[in-house]
Amino acid sequence: MRKVEMIALSRIQISDADFINTAYIPKGGRVMDDFTKKILFCAEKLYKKLYNEAGNVNPERIGLAIGTATGPLASVQSAVQALVQHGYRSINPSFFPNVMLSAALSACTVHLCIKGPCCLFYEPAPGVHAKEYCLMQLSVSACDFAICLRADEHGPAEGELLSRKE
Repeated sequence: MRKVEMIALSRIQISDADFINTAYIPKGGRVMDDFTKKILFCAEKLYKKLYNEAGNVNPERIGLAIGTATGPLASVQSAVQALVQHGYRSINPSFFPNVMLSAALSACTVHLCIKGPCCLFYEPAPGVHAKEYCLMQLSVSACDFAICLRADEHGPAEGELLSRKE
């Protein structure tokens, strides 16, 4: 039986203030909530690091997991409050884009063309289940690299690029 060990190739951490100061605009210029932008920003940084270090990687061999305690909850609450105050006729859905948890996962997989195992977790301690998921996918050879992200809409974001080493 081969011994497989997991290694972290790269890590990223960004505070909420640092993220706001970057004025990040995703490729294509789509309007997104802050949670989705923050996740995509961190994923892009780790993805670029992967290609700089490993060269041409098969997108089907890259996995992704996101852990969050709140997701875009503040954006959802804003949208609901506007609906309560103004009613449906006065609200333009473009003011509240992607106010659902799966938008962040979808944005990452589409923008970065990640085709390996992907999953998103609501969890009280963000990242615990997400990292466990990445490690499991790597250990069963479902992917060669995994991007593990942890973030909430208001607060810091962090991520790791994980790989398996035999």
